[in-house]
Amino acid sequence: MSIVSLLILLGIFILPAVSHELGVTRVWQITLLLMSPLFIFGGEAIAQGIARLIKRLQGGCASFQSRHNRLAFLRYPVLVILIPYFVFNSGVVFELTRSQTTHFIDVPYSIALSGYRVDVNTVFVAPDVAGAVWLSARGRDDYPIYADMHGRLAFHWGDDKGFRGTAERRLRMPPFPAQVEDMMLPCYIYFRSWNTSSRMLTFPTGYATRKSIGFDNIPGLTRLVDCGDRIYTNGGAWVLSLR
Repeated sequence: MSIVSLLILLGIFILPAVSHELGVTRVWQITLLLMSPLFIFGGEAIAQGIARLIKRLQGGCASFQSRHNRLAFLRYPVLVILIPYFVFNSGVVFELTRSQTTHFIDVPYSIALSGYRVDVNTVFVAPDVAGAVWLSARGRDDYPIYADMHGRLAFHWGDDKGFRGTAERRLRMPPFPAQVEDMMLPCYIYFRSWNTSSRMLTFPTGYATRKSIGFDNIPGLTRLVDCGDRIYTNGGAWVLSLR
């Protein structure tokens, strides 16, 4: 397993394009999974070494002479190190503290635990996909489509005529501007269910980081959402048309 982990780590240097798409954090998670048995064996060896050292310092104290007590001593690293490490990295701490820090890597979060509260990853519901399919099939090919960083990915289910691949999708879906006045007209604006319910858009701030910004903080967007031409709605996703 350690050899496989070594090959994976070596691969991110030999194939930098693949490593960029996979992400350093995912590479770390994969190698951690493969190397986890070695951590257990190493922790056991360290604990036994500490136990022998304490035994010598104590002059053969009876509490360290029985096998039962030696095994009990091995549980200490699990209680003190491994369990807190697991709890911290599972996203429980992020959720219990109600943290909303996603614009830089701070406390590990869990999509399952915190996805309802903060837009930490691309999670779609049925209306989101239905709205993207409708727009890719019914919308004009010469109209750009604006969406936030997660909404753009909904168009993986789009019509092949409008989106033949990643390059075509990027050309037709420019980044969402800082203010509505900078949009190319005419155009469409696609909102996911999370956008419409929270009235926020999510933007990238760096590698594996993002920040959600309210409609009110984007000049002109609130008026456009409330009074604009809403050509599609399904109870979750919206599509606005600007001319």
